[in-house]
Amino acid sequence: MPNLHSFSKQKKLEAELIRAKDQAELIRSKKNRVLANLSHEMRTPINAINGIIHLLNDTDLTYQQSEYIKKLEIASNWLTDIVNNTMDFSKMEAGKLVIEKEEFSLRSTISRAISLFEQRVEEKELELITEIAHDVPDLIIGDATRTMQIINNFISNAIKFTDSGRITLVISVDQCELETVALKIAVRDTGIGIAADKHEILFQPFTQADQETARKYGGTGLGLTICKQLTELMDGEIWFESEVNTGSEFNVILPYGVSESSNQISEQSSTYGDMKTAELTRPAIQDLAKKDAVVKGQIQSLTSRAAVYRVLVVEDVKLNQVIVEELLKKCHIDVITANNGAEALELIKENRFHLILVDIEMPVMDGLVLTSEIRKLESPEENSVPIIAMSAHSADSARTKGYITGINHYLTKPINPDDFYTVINKWLQLNYHNIDQKNNEDTVELWLQELSSLALFDTNEVMKVIDGNSKLYKNLLIYFLSYLKELKNKLLLELADQDKQSSLLTIHDLKGIAGTIGACRLYQKCLNLENCFQQKWPSLLVEMANFCLLVNEYIAVLDNLFNNI
Repeated sequence: MPNLHSFSKQKKLEAELIRAKDQAELIRSKKNRVLANLSHEMRTPINAINGIIHLLNDTDLTYQQSEYIKKLEIASNWLTDIVNNTMDFSKMEAGKLVIEKEEFSLRSTISRAISLFEQRVEEKELELITEIAHDVPDLIIGDATRTMQIINNFISNAIKFTDSGRITLVISVDQCELETVALKIAVRDTGIGIAADKHEILFQPFTQADQETARKYGGTGLGLTICKQLTELMDGEIWFESEVNTGSEFNVILPYGVSESSNQISEQSSTYGDMKTAELTRPAIQDLAKKDAVVKGQIQSLTSRAAVYRVLVVEDVKLNQVIVEELLKKCHIDVITANNGAEALELIKENRFHLILVDIEMPVMDGLVLTSEIRKLESPEENSVPIIAMSAHSADSARTKGYITGINHYLTKPINPDDFYTVINKWLQLNYHNIDQKNNEDTVELWLQELSSLALFDTNEVMKVIDGNSKLYKNLLIYFLSYLKELKNKLLLELADQDKQSSLLTIHDLKGIAGTIGACRLYQKCLNLENCFQQKWPSLLVEMANFCLLVNEYIAVLDNLFNNI
């Protein structure tokens, strides 16, 4: 009997362990889904920001405006890094991150990494120096992206926690054999340092030295965790040394294959020995110039071949619609938009399109269902219309599902203009004849003059912000009109339900949009209404009535304006 009891107890324990394991897997799966959804939701507005930055950079900016755009671009890239770090951490936990092995130039990779920090270094008046030993081979075999990710994280942290002095990136050979080389990469700073009692926790996820540091310097606390896990995936070593008020040194040793071409390194590549930021970033600047030339070349190529043909853009976020439309119209391509898959399907049944750009996550009918329906409509005898997915989901499984459904290519949000024009150029085979747009431009000027004469709008400030792009302003106003019509009904329902909190949020959102679009009187009315809600003034009902009348006035004016164009 004792043996039977012991056996039963063991079985019970095994069952509990299996249940605990299943529960842990379920929690991990839910967490990964949450992170994937979070990534998708964040990439959508980032895509809009990056698109607007690209469009603004293509206009005649003043020096001050150009500086503002640079700062905005840095902030956008920073936000993209946070999203990417979060997804990388999720992939690593799930064991889905793959380390690539491809030949790449170490010095070109370093120059690109350094160029990202040039402005931050200048703003803090720091010195960023790179020392690459002469025996370090240039052409090596490994994962350039992940190498750059580790270096970027080390340098970014060094800049963040250093207020004066210098940051030094040192690369040397740790071990060298016939076909492999182990490189030691170190980043030293003269920053605030890390207390000894915090050393053990520094590589743990979502961890920073202390709460005060987290509040002052920001960040997710994932960067060093990802560096550690990447290092382990690459069979390397990582460690750091630090002293409070003296500085820190972060080190990593990573193994690489040696390219057969490495013995042909030119003298030029060996002169990277000891260089400051401006000197080392010159190759990166040349790369950027080449990229800019490539983008312009793609646009010229599309324009020279472009379009009496049509492109359908299916996107539920209006701002993203406007940006993609503007990118395409730069090539004189005829663009039609739809807000969801159901609208797009009706348009496809009635029109011929030569390319379809489709968002994956949409209400009513999503991009995958739409793609499936399009493929059903096509006959075997005709050529299939190319369908390009614009998705914030970067997971391989999501892409595989899309390809099976019938998607031809994926563009990951936030959309990179280089990739965008390359992909469009690849899939859109066009015969273009130039269209005289003078009449349209004259019409645009007339409606803008009419709008400027109304007391409802202050168009001067808006036109300064968008650098006189009247077509973009028109598109934004059309979106604003649609938004006002939806908002009026939404707000009335919220008031009928006495949902004051939702009403206040709706008015707050409208205030921001009205200010951006130049609807000056509506902006001021929203401001007054916010004060009424917050301070519970007795005049709230009167203010609400006046507000609704003003919204109706804006709707009537804009409806009349666009009906006459």
